[in-house]
Amino acid sequence: MGAEVTDERTGQKLGRALCLAGPWGIWMIGLPHAIRMMFLPEKTTRYTRHRIGFATHEDPDYPSLRDWGDAPADSLLWAILVHQQPGMIQDLLGYWKALGYPLERMLLVHAGNEEDFKALDVPNKVFVPDKEIRTTRHPLDKQSYHGVFREVSAWMRGRNFSSVALVEYDHIPLVPDWGERLCALMERERADVLCHHLRRVDGTNSAHYLYHLPQKGFAEMWRSCSLREEKTVFLNAIMTGSVWRRAVFEEVAARPEPFPVYLELYLPSLAHHLGFRVRHQGVQDHFVQVIPVDSPYAPRWVQEGAWSLHQVKSLAGFSGKSP
Repeated sequence: MGAEVTDERTGQKLGRALCLAGPWGIWMIGLPHAIRMMFLPEKTTRYTRHRIGFATHEDPDYPSLRDWGDAPADSLLWAILVHQQPGMIQDLLGYWKALGYPLERMLLVHAGNEEDFKALDVPNKVFVPDKEIRTTRHPLDKQSYHGVFREVSAWMRGRNFSSVALVEYDHIPLVPDWGERLCALMERERADVLCHHLRRVDGTNSAHYLYHLPQKGFAEMWRSCSLREEKTVFLNAIMTGSVWRRAVFEEVAARPEPFPVYLELYLPSLAHHLGFRVRHQGVQDHFVQVIPVDSPYAPRWVQEGAWSLHQVKSLAGFSGKSP
């Protein structure tokens, strides 16, 4: 029933959408996310009839207003978010260790049951007590990672790490040099933060953006903190697998969160407005999915160029060898 929607900027086919008009207003059903409406150019002057089209924003590509130096891979901290019981976490660590990742550069960030955290026998661990991370409907409940950033930042004091990779428990490496590849990509992109599926969403139909837009104090918060000329730019990204230069991570951690804002909108937008360069991970975005991955240990993933996979809900089928 819908009509084909074409990106007026790129010419790409975006899918089909149905437009419904009535006393409730105009609704678009099925339109892909992060699409903005625009009036189309005309070949003649029309005063009462105009055509409407849709387009995506260009990829976010803003320069850094800060300079924090190098972030070598041998001083990258893996901050792994977990909430499971100790046995399951030990199995997960066994997988990472089998690929050659050293325990001394892995920090288990526990946001589950406190008794499970206390029973966890690992060299490096921190507990996140905040209720804002313990949500069930994450976007609707505006899940926050502020407590994660606070606890990891506090743990790093006095320790020699130059960058942080934030990885959820179901995001696993497939190659032994994932950290080296991420740090090299960060240098090539001259980035302060690398994320997956990074999009500019202001002025679009992005669900996270529209949900927060009417919130009291939301617009004022960004105007007060932004170092950018454009105060109304908003970015959205999947944050597992994100890599942060330490100074950026610590500055975000030190800034109080005045009210909950969903982490996928809040974190990349805040880093951007604080003057840092936020970039995507290119083709690696394809391997970070929002649904569980079938056959995660099949050789085809590495053959297709994957450095990591998300979501991997079970270690069943892992042979103990690098995929």
